[in-house]
Amino acid sequence: MLTKELLRFDRRRDGRIIPRLVDTNNRVTLDLAAEMIDIYAQAQENQGLSREELLELVQPAIDASRSALIAKGLNKLLLDRCEFCEPDPRLEEIRMEAFKESTRQLTAATVGRLEVFREGVAQALGTTAEALTAALFSDLSNRQTLKSFDPLMPERLLHRYNMAQVQGLLLGASHLDLEIIDPDVGRLRQFFRHLKFFRLLATIEQEKPGHFHVRLDGPLSLFDQVRKYGLQFASILPAICHLEKWNLSAEVRPNGQAKGMMQLDQDYGLVSHYSRQKAYIPPEFELFAMQFAEEATDWTLVPDTETLRLEGSDLIVADFTFRHTSKRVVHLEMFHRWHLSPLHRRLLQLETPPKTKKHPNLAIAVDRHLAKDPQTAQKLEQSPHFQQHGFLFNEFPVVKRALKSLESFLP
Repeated sequence: MLTKELLRFDRRRDGRIIPRLVDTNNRVTLDLAAEMIDIYAQAQENQGLSREELLELVQPAIDASRSALIAKGLNKLLLDRCEFCEPDPRLEEIRMEAFKESTRQLTAATVGRLEVFREGVAQALGTTAEALTAALFSDLSNRQTLKSFDPLMPERLLHRYNMAQVQGLLLGASHLDLEIIDPDVGRLRQFFRHLKFFRLLATIEQEKPGHFHVRLDGPLSLFDQVRKYGLQFASILPAICHLEKWNLSAEVRPNGQAKGMMQLDQDYGLVSHYSRQKAYIPPEFELFAMQFAEEATDWTLVPDTETLRLEGSDLIVADFTFRHTSKRVVHLEMFHRWHLSPLHRRLLQLETPPKTKKHPNLAIAVDRHLAKDPQTAQKLEQSPHFQQHGFLFNEFPVVKRALKSLESFLP
């Protein structure tokens, strides 16, 4: 994503915030993108270039561009596609050995020119002067060497740039309202799966089949973990762009300035870089699924994301759905450290007796960080549903506790 000093937007008199996107068909901008991609690709072929040397190579292209701000933004996105070598795990040991050998040679009567001295120290340690210098400073960001670069086509880089412009503005959002009109069940399921994986504070209402209103609480509505939540909040935008028809309205504070409204829809020109075929699955979800398959004998994990409804409430996107050999289905909803209000609302809903059909089988998992709040701890203690079907977790639920909660729904 782009940092705040790289964002380009206009503020209208009526308070609207208009992201300034680049023309992805403009030949000059495409040539700039191609030139910068080539620089990074060639740098990958020249093994051992540091981050500092890489930036020196790309700086002339930035200086010669018509808009240095656009060029710097493209460069930031290309840097994000680079992997740099980690510091040598023996760094402290290498430094101590180099210090001792340097001291020994400096006290010798044969010490000569600096270049000869450096080579002598390196040879004594079984390496070259260049390799030793790189190792000694490998924990400095600008001295880390390029390991790999993930190239892309110039047009795709420009589309990523436009997406990053809007995502950067969303990092300063207090809330986002989204209207979705899409009859495709597969696309909707994939979107709801992204909502779940990014752990967003979402209220979902369904007007009719294929027509939804979604309200997301933004990073500025939180007091804790603002940056982490903000990155996940902005990451939902490419998933939105896969939907057939959508209209987005967000209250944002660009660069901490006065708030304004940003409005976008499917015709704005944003192109998603997320896969249409398969949604990204976070490692912690994959690990849980793998361990559950190994440890659970009578339960299976249902792959499709389901939306549930408690009577008189908005829709719920379950984090996991399980099926027992007896055909009983149980859903698990997780509440992370910034889900304070949704947790309180869910506990109240579950304790309210339904007037028609009974509540779905819903297990509740709560982050221990949330349970440290005195009011929340009291609500959990006084909730019969949580006491019978809920449990606490650190960072992510463990299979053993989840299984115990699932078993509580069996007769």
